[in-house]
Amino acid sequence: MKNNLRDGKRTVVIIDEAHAIQDMEIFEELRLLLNFQADDRFFLTLLLMGQPELREKIELNKQLAQRIAIGYHLQPLDAAETASYVHFRCTKAGGNPGIFTPEALVVIHSYSGGIPRRINQICDVSLLTGLEKQVKEITPEIVKAGVASLGL
Repeated sequence: MKNNLRDGKRTVVIIDEAHAIQDMEIFEELRLLLNFQADDRFFLTLLLMGQPELREKIELNKQLAQRIAIGYHLQPLDAAETASYVHFRCTKAGGNPGIFTPEALVVIHSYSGGIPRRINQICDVSLLTGLEKQVKEITPEIVKAGVASLGL
């Protein structure tokens, strides 16, 4: 970390699913890591990502909470954002973003509530259901069949 700081580089520690941390002592250890600095520059940047209950756990350690410069809660996506998100993910995966019909995207948004993790799950199971049924596009019926298999 010292070398990175000297070389003008940032050290970033990213912890995903941080809400799943059960041992509160880990949050204290993270707080202690944030104490290291030189010349008013911190040795590392800490990114904690997780479900809303993460905020509650952080608040239990007031000293850690005081060291958090930015907190952000991702709001659910609206229908248009959901469609854009699905198209983006399909494109990045090298797939055809048009495989989901506009009507299917509305159903995906409805079942997911705009929560990205649920959107991903529903799209994955819809694609698998479409593959199983050997269809060329994902329709609302395919999405509903996929959602039924998830038990949502």
